[in-house]
Amino acid sequence: MTSAALAVVLLACAASAEPRRTPQTLAGELDRLAARQEGLHPHEARALERRMRALGEEARRMGASAIEPLSKLLAARERQPKARLYAAQFLGLNGDPSALGPLQAAALDESEDAGLRSAALQALTGLRVTAAQKRRIYEAALGADAPPRPVRAEAIAQLADLGSGDPDVVLRAAGARDLRAFEARDAARAIAQSGSPASAAKLAALLPLVARHAEGELEALGALARHAPTELSSEQAEPLFAVLRRRRGASAGLAARVLGRHRVPGAVDELRRTLAARDPLVVTEAAEALAAWRDPRGARAIERLVEGLAKDARFAPKAGLAGRSPAGPALVGATGAAGRDVAALAERLHAAAAEARAPLTEGPQTIVERLPDLPPSPAEPPPPPKELPPQPERLARRGAFRLDGWPGLERPQVRWKGGDARLFERPEPDAPSRRATLPAGPLAWDQSVVWTLEEGVAVVGRALTVEAVDLGTFSGRYAGAKGRPRTIHLRAGETLGILGVRGEGTCYVRRRTRLLAMECPQFYPGPYEVARQPVTEWWVRVDTGRLRGWLTTAYRPGTGP
Repeated sequence: MTSAALAVVLLACAASAEPRRTPQTLAGELDRLAARQEGLHPHEARALERRMRALGEEARRMGASAIEPLSKLLAARERQPKARLYAAQFLGLNGDPSALGPLQAAALDESEDAGLRSAALQALTGLRVTAAQKRRIYEAALGADAPPRPVRAEAIAQLADLGSGDPDVVLRAAGARDLRAFEARDAARAIAQSGSPASAAKLAALLPLVARHAEGELEALGALARHAPTELSSEQAEPLFAVLRRRRGASAGLAARVLGRHRVPGAVDELRRTLAARDPLVVTEAAEALAAWRDPRGARAIERLVEGLAKDARFAPKAGLAGRSPAGPALVGATGAAGRDVAALAERLHAAAAEARAPLTEGPQTIVERLPDLPPSPAEPPPPPKELPPQPERLARRGAFRLDGWPGLERPQVRWKGGDARLFERPEPDAPSRRATLPAGPLAWDQSVVWTLEEGVAVVGRALTVEAVDLGTFSGRYAGAKGRPRTIHLRAGETLGILGVRGEGTCYVRRRTRLLAMECPQFYPGPYEVARQPVTEWWVRVDTGRLRGWLTTAYRPGTGP
């Protein structure tokens, strides 16, 4: 389970129609409802599952009085496993600090079920205790000998938010053979936010551990590129040199940038050799890094590059440099910087060639920093401004599908973990935004939008018949109109578009021109083959009475298990 600024707990907020329970009877009801689900078909168990979730709001209202009975249920191994999971979740939803001990005991018990331990770690996020108290428990869970994957993943994810006080613990966990891509990314974030004086060296040490996961490698390199300049020894920087020696791709380009930022012995020679790489993005990054070093050997190498640039096939238009480098999006995602147009960099290097060679060696400015102040050449008039293509309505191009509502059938509760947030005018990341400080705890919201940024793809493996609700002609947007039940006959080889989770095991699915609510193909690997999972975002408009604005959550509905 991933974690970020928001911990979203999908719990019903409506009060139960049954008489108000005591804390003791609530814990007993959880166990009874879990036991009644044994042996039932999933469709038959849905009503019982909804009743279990609805108890969460009662547990929250009970406050400290609910902690003892829920803690006893959590610790009782003879009780229903699902009831114990809900007990852990409800302790976090309650938020009372007295739940810290029971959740810690469950999270660190190596003889306990791994899923329950993971749930206890996640529930800690909702407690009104200090970040240091939570951090110690997450690091203790990672410090065990080979913690189970669910425990390891949850602990690293939480430390990605809080920052690790002991990066070595994260490094040991990242050395696991079954490490997954999102864990590699979270490990880099946990070390980057640690505040440790040695965090730069630890990030470099992480690189070979996450090399098979591009997402984690780019996250670590991006953090190093943003890190304050620090001295790294040749031994500490060897993983950076190893990435640079690939001579291609976003990682190599970013490694060059890092070597230009940090004072690494031997970097000048390696960067000079990198100027012979075939990838123009890596070449331009190496040139900028060399310029930052202000080393005469590097300056001469850049001069030679600039002198031959007009005939350099790597920067020729036929190489596709009129547009963005294919590596650009990955590099942007890792650094948070603006896209780097290789053609523009080549043009700037050409402009530098027109100037005297001296600017390459004088002053601390790099090529790109200096060039915006250069006057245009009188011999070559400036090119006419490029015409921008017509821009469609902004919301319409946010993704493949927009749902005006929320994920699931019951209104979820959003819990903010405290601290600063960015509040947007509209549910889109490029809308105007402002910083705001929101208190920890449940967050009041009045509107919700789920964006499917990229439609998932499922292929029907064999002919089958499914029950679905026809929601009308697919228009890219759904605002909650009622549909009509239908029996759908799917052909073998037919392709379906997965748009996101609707609730109770159903999804929004596009079948040619129709929008359907039907079983989620990603949850049924037998009859379906999922070629691509959907990419979704959930936005809510918060309204605290004093602040109002759209906030994107960390919860990603509809991506499957």
